[in-house]
This record gives sequence, structure tokens and C-alpha cells, in this order.
Amino acid sequence: MIPKKIHYCWFGGNEMSPLHKACMNTWKKYLPDYEIICWDEKNSPMEIPFIKYHYEKKNWAFVSDYVRLYALYNHGGIYLDTDFEVLKNLDDLRDNDCFLGEEKKDRVTNGICGSIKGHLFYQEAISFMERRHTNKQEILISPEVCTYVYNDLKEKNLVENIKVYTPDFFYPYNPFDANPAKHFLLADYITDNTYAIHHWGHSWKQGLLKKIFKKIRYFIEG
Repeated sequence: MIPKKIHYCWFGGNEMSPLHKACMNTWKKYLPDYEIICWDEKNSPMEIPFIKYHYEKKNWAFVSDYVRLYALYNHGGIYLDTDFEVLKNLDDLRDNDCFLGEEKKDRVTNGICGSIKGHLFYQEAISFMERRHTNKQEILISPEVCTYVYNDLKEKNLVENIKVYTPDFFYPYNPFDANPAKHFLLADYITDNTYAIHHWGHSWKQGLLKKIFKKIRYFIEG
């Protein structure tokens, strides 16, 4: 069973926005008996080449992408991005050996995810990121890493104990989808399945051109 631990990452020392603080308050409300662990410069494996390189470049997102894998592989528990609002207790999710979520159909990601200690998925995801770094290949974002690793394990028939939840569980709405009229009407998206809502906090900090590029990319990928 997945332990009652909530992991999150915060690198760079910047002040948290009101959105992040409000989301984290919901963790305390619905998960009062969970240990909440912040991974930052003080307790993360900063000597790992991938982390050291991207930390020096101030690529906080890539540092977080790696450290969340490290935290779950070495300790087990549930990882949450700081822009996730929790709507109810997560205890039912702990019956899995490993769980991930789709942000849209066939696009697996780990903004919220969990596992027992030492799970194969996280071992493979760490190895995948390290190989790309060593080979000086483009570093992929979390959804691309998770989707690739999951599909690779699926081809090898190694996903029997990996649960992937459909978007309505954790990603009930997406600001880059094809129905902009409902983007902020969250009540229209929440279902009985919804445990948490991703508020896509980082997307609001992107420039206009980057937002447009991301939306075009989202449609191209289907």
C-alpha cells in the first residue's frame, strides 16, 4: 500500500503565489493525517548530474521533474504539484502499487501520482531522463517522459500493477482544450470521480507567444 506521504517540490526560493498557497491549504483540509514533505535545495540529491546541470541553468521545472521521481522511488507516497486543489481524501488511491493520470486521452503525466517504494515505473523514468541527459538529447517534459515510459512498459507487458486514471479524476479541465467558453466554469467539469483539480498555475506565467505555441502543439498532438 502507498504510504501516507505527500511530496512536493519547490526550488529557487521564490515566494509562493496565492494560488499555490490556497491549493496547499486543501491538502491540509482533506489529508490531515498525511506527512507533507517539501523537496528543495536542502534535502534533494543536488549532486546528481541531471539535477546539478538544470539547477545551475535555473530550469526549476526540470529539476522538479526529476526529484519527484526520485522521491517516490526512494520513499513511496503521493506527489502533488503545488497548483493541485484536492477535493476529497486520497486514501482510495493508496490501494494501487503505482498510479498516474491522463491530462487528456493517451497523454500520461505525473502532476499527481503515487507509488510504493522502489516501483519499476519510477526507476525506468529516472533512467530514461538520465540517458537523454548523458547523450545530450533534448530533455522532455513530464507528460512526454511518462507517456513514453508507460507505453514502453506496456509493450513489455509490465503495466499490470500501474493504474492510469482518466482525465476526469485529476485533470477535469484544460485551458488549452477546444472549448474556451467553459475554461473557468469548473463546476461543469467536476464529476463524482474527481479527486483533485489541476489549476495549471505555471501556464498563467507564460508569455503570449509561448501560450499560442503550446495551444497549437496541444491540437497537433491530438
